[in-house]
Amino acid sequence: MIEINSFSIVNRNRDRLLDDLNFKIGEGDITVICGEPGSGKTLLLKAIKGVISEGLEKRGEIQTEGKAGLIFQEPRKQMVRSNVKMEAAFDLENRCFSKKKIEEKIEKYSKFLQAEHLLEKDIDEISHGELTKTAILSVLVTEPDIILFDEPLSSLDHPNRNKLLEIIKKLKERETTIVIAEHDVRDLVDICDRMVLLKDGSILQEGDPKSMKAMLYREGIKIPFNWELKMEAREGSS
Repeated sequence: MIEINSFSIVNRNRDRLLDDLNFKIGEGDITVICGEPGSGKTLLLKAIKGVISEGLEKRGEIQTEGKAGLIFQEPRKQMVRSNVKMEAAFDLENRCFSKKKIEEKIEKYSKFLQAEHLLEKDIDEISHGELTKTAILSVLVTEPDIILFDEPLSSLDHPNRNKLLEIIKKLKERETTIVIAEHDVRDLVDICDRMVLLKDGSILQEGDPKSMKAMLYREGIKIPFNWELKMEAREGSS
């Protein structure tokens, strides 16, 4: 579970980048944090992970039960090794796991992700979709209770979007708590339990996806086409 209580982030100019956020994320739930670019989605994910940039001050608190892993919007930026298997082993080596245990975890989670064929490849030779899968593998081997995805669908083509959505569904079956920051929620409304809509660092609305159709539409969030048609018809008749 994640509990966010009166949480704000303030910069050196005393501007509130996140402003008095209060909400809970249930254990094993998929929660989508949505909003336009600059609304504070990424900053909130980093705050949940506990990574706050120098010069920013946090107020209030975020309580998490268990470990959290973060998948960057550009997964290549979080990689430090030149080979997929070596990258997957990096955090485990830093935590002083035995070589045997590291091999076991990489084998287990590469099978879970159907990524065994990537293990011997060089990072610079794989596709963006494969980079995303490598980043997920590197997080999964640490066995986190919470996985945070920052705009994971934005740079993926349709086949890789579908692959990632299947991975997210499988993670939910394992009762992993998942938080996804996205501007485009078209592929997420059917799989998430809850949405939180941010605007200028504040919560504009939260709830189940269907209850938020109108607000998502008004705020320019990319929603399913059939939802958009209904909203346009409703506005046209008013």
